[in-house]
Formats: sequence, C-alpha cells, structure tokens
Amino acid sequence: MIALGNDASSLLGGGSILASVLAAGAAVASFWPRGFPTFDPTRLGEYAVSDLAFTQLTVLDTLEVMLVETRSVLEMKSRRLKLALVSLSAAAVLAAAELMYR
Repeated sequence: MIALGNDASSLLGGGSILASVLAAGAAVASFWPRGFPTFDPTRLGEYAVSDLAFTQLTVLDTLEVMLVETRSVLEMKSRRLKLALVSLSAAAVLAAAELMYR
C-alpha cells in the first residue's frame, strides 16, 4: 500500500501512507512472538507425597491462572490485529481515492 500512495504531497496520498505505516506496525506487533505461561512439571515432585485432593486443587488453580494470563495475551494480540486490518482497509480506500482524483 505504501508503494501505491506515492504522492505524499496530497492529503489522500499522505493519509494512505500514514495508514499503511500504522497497519504495518500493528501487524508486526500482533504477530511478534510472546511468552505464554507454561506448566512446569518438575515442580510436581513436591506434590507427589501430598494429599491427592490438595494436589488436584493446586494443579487446577495453576491451570486457571495460566488460562487467564494466556487470554489477556491473546486479547491484546487480537486488538492489534484488528487495528492492522482496519488501517490496511483505510489505506486501500485512501490510495484508491487518490488514484481516482489525480
């Protein structure tokens, strides 16, 4: 899209380039690898001698915390991807408008 908006002196061309840059930045941010919470099985040895109900409850609580943390990471990635798609759509519309009104 940046290549299509080659006339940065016009308002539509400048807007197209700006929206393209925003889309590219948001896309990179949304696909940038991030760490997700993981389950550390080496710590399970501590619970091997504990009561079964206590161990099950601890594992369940740990999995719940991991799911909540993973959900927040995925929601942020989703918001950034939506921003990238909206910006890319706006860049396409502005580039088409600029080409029509040359």
